[in-house]
Amino acid sequence: MLISTVLRTVDIFISFLNLLILLRIIISFVKINPYSSYYRILFQLTEPILEPIRKLISRLKVDTGMFDLSPLIASFFLSYILKPLLYSLVGMFFSI
Repeated sequence: MLISTVLRTVDIFISFLNLLILLRIIISFVKINPYSSYYRILFQLTEPILEPIRKLISRLKVDTGMFDLSPLIASFFLSYILKPLLYSLVGMFFSI
């Protein structure tokens, strides 16, 4: 029971982060006041995830042109790397 609750919480949290990243992508195509409280909250919740990826892309000198690939990379990382890793760790500690 506890294991399924922990796994479900991890799944909901990662899905929520992916939704926030998707909202930020959509808002970037729409003219919205960057000083609005909704945008600032969205920015504060997603920027700690996106900023390190932008820095890594910059350090690797990858030319992405005018496109910001950090939301795509972050979403991929959350869904296909972090989620299975967390599931494995929970499985190790709770021996599923």
